Amino acid sequence: MELWPALQSSVICINMVFIILGNIINLIVIQKRSLIPTVPRTTRMFMTSLAVSDLGVGFMTIFAFTVTFDGEWFYGDEWCIITGLQCQAFTSVSIISVLLVVTERFVTISFPFRYNTLITETRVMILIVSVWIIVEVFVWIIYPFSPDGFVRFSDKIMACMPDYSTFPRNFIVIFIVVFFIFTPGIIIVLMYCRILQISRRHARQIQDVTVASVQNRTYRNHFKAAKMMFVVGGCFIIAWFPYGIGAIYKSLANNNDISDWIVFMGVWLAVSNSFWNVIIYSAMNRNFRRTLANVVRCRKKETWTSSGQTTRSREVATIEISPVVAIENHRTIEVPKISD
Repeated sequence: MELWPALQSSVICINMVFIILGNIINLIVIQKRSLIPTVPRTTRMFMTSLAVSDLGVGFMTIFAFTVTFDGEWFYGDEWCIITGLQCQAFTSVSIISVLLVVTERFVTISFPFRYNTLITETRVMILIVSVWIIVEVFVWIIYPFSPDGFVRFSDKIMACMPDYSTFPRNFIVIFIVVFFIFTPGIIIVLMYCRILQISRRHARQIQDVTVASVQNRTYRNHFKAAKMMFVVGGCFIIAWFPYGIGAIYKSLANNNDISDWIVFMGVWLAVSNSFWNVIIYSAMNRNFRRTLANVVRCRKKETWTSSGQTTRSREVATIEISPVVAIENHRTIEVPKISD
C-alpha cells in the first residue's frame, strides 16, 4: 500500500473509532443525571442531541473507511446518495446543537431571573425535535431539484458528499457555508465575550457583598459549565472554519487546483470535531470525568455533591442544588434553582 492511501485509511479509521466509541460512552455518561448535579437536565438534553448527531456521523464514516482499500465506491449509486445526504444532515444537526447548547448556557448566566421561564424541558424537547425534522426535510427535499451528479463519490476524501458547486450559481455554496459555519461561529464568540463581561462584573461586586459560600460555589459551577460549552463552540470554529474557507475559495476561484491532501485534511478535520466533545467534557468537568471512570470500570454508583465530594451507595440519592445567586446593585438576590 502506498503512503498516501495508507495515511487516508489511518485518518479515517481513527475518526471512525473515536467518534463511535466516544459518543456511545458520552451518551451513557450524560444519562447518569444523578452523577452530574452541576449540569441541568435541559443542558443534558442538548448534549444528548449533539452526541446522537455526532454518533450518526461516526456510522457514516464506516463506509468511507471500507472504500479506502480499493479507492472505489462499491455500494451502488443509491447508497451513495443516502449516505451522502444523511451525513450532511447529521453534521448540520451537530452544528446547530453546538449553537443551541452554548446559547442555553449563555441564557443561564445572562438572564438568571428568567431562566426557568425561558428554558423549560418542554420547550427544549420541541426545539430539538424541530431541528431534526427541519434539517432532514431540507436535505431530502433539495435533492430532487439538484443537478445530476449532486451527490457523488470523491476519491479525494474517500466519501460520498453533496457537491453544491454543481449548481449553476456559486451563491448557494457561499450561503450554506456562511449560514451553517461562519454565522454560528461568530454568534458563539459574541456570546462568550458577553459571558466574560458578566463574570468580571460579578467578581467585582462580590467583594462588596457577603454571599454564602455554598451559593457562590453554585454560581461558579454554572459559570464553569458555560465555559465548558464555549470551549466546545471554540473547537467547532477551529475544526470547521478551514473547511468553510476552502469551500468558499473553491467556489469563487472556479478551479479544482487545490491539493488533494488539503481537501482531504480539511474535510476530515471537520469530521473529527464529532469526537472532540467527550474529550472536552472529561478534561473540564470533574464529575463527568469521575462518572466516566466509574462507567468504564463498572463500579458502584456514586452520588456527587456540588463540591465534588462523593458518597457511594447502591441507590441513587436525590441531590438538592443551591439556587443561583445574582448580585445586582449591591444586593444579594436568590434566583429559583434550576430543575434537574
